[in-house]
Amino acid sequence: MSAWAVKTRRRMPDSMSASRGGRPNRTGHPGRMRQLGGGALYVAAPLVYGVAQLVTAAAWHPAYDWRTRYISDLGNTACGPFAVPHGSPAFVCSPLHAFMNTSFVLSGTVLLWDFWPHQGLVTAALGAWLVSGAGKMGIGVVPENVRFVVHTLFACNVPLGSIGALLLSMAELGRSGILAASGLGAAGVSLVGTVLSAAAPRAGPALLFGFGAGGMERVASYPPMLWLVVAGCVAVRDAPRADPRDASLKRAPTLGPSRTTS
Repeated sequence: MSAWAVKTRRRMPDSMSASRGGRPNRTGHPGRMRQLGGGALYVAAPLVYGVAQLVTAAAWHPAYDWRTRYISDLGNTACGPFAVPHGSPAFVCSPLHAFMNTSFVLSGTVLLWDFWPHQGLVTAALGAWLVSGAGKMGIGVVPENVRFVVHTLFACNVPLGSIGALLLSMAELGRSGILAASGLGAAGVSLVGTVLSAAAPRAGPALLFGFGAGGMERVASYPPMLWLVVAGCVAVRDAPRADPRDASLKRAPTLGPSRTTS
């Protein structure tokens, strides 16, 4: 069982239950509607982000190369030769760049939605996600061809998002097995992909293991986004099922490890 939910036989104390109207109470726990909304957004954001890439890439002429081209190339606002530092110039022309950049902003906004219980590692994870979400929004606001250095700083949202997933997964160990295991795996793969992707331009393409620059970037970027789907499903599953003031409440979020009350 996750940090959000615990089975009870009687009403939880007011300090441990969600406040009316879906807002977090003084313990930092979310209300039902806020948690359901956050979970739904976590599921929807990666789908929108993935569809945006597919649609934007399909509009490229010549065809977009998923193995060699970066994700940010889809949001490039110019048509012509473009190269990252230590890279070779290649023709980049993304007719639907506005669509892709909008998806960056929207998917980053989702990470700003706060519906988690605030405690320990979870609070640290939320801090990492807050900065990661702002960075992802920045990717869409400042495309790679506008200010590359600023764009690159915003791209740090990828490892920060992975660190957030790692911290939250550590907090969920022993409570929600699927959330913890999938988060640890996604964060591990993403961080390794980030290191290899960042090192390859200087150390050589051997570090890409045949994935190509674009492929390795996706090894770093995609796992945390896919994990959001898992986290969203768990959030929806464990949302309180009744008004927290109702004595018939079956589930309520708790602060600290899940436990059975008597």
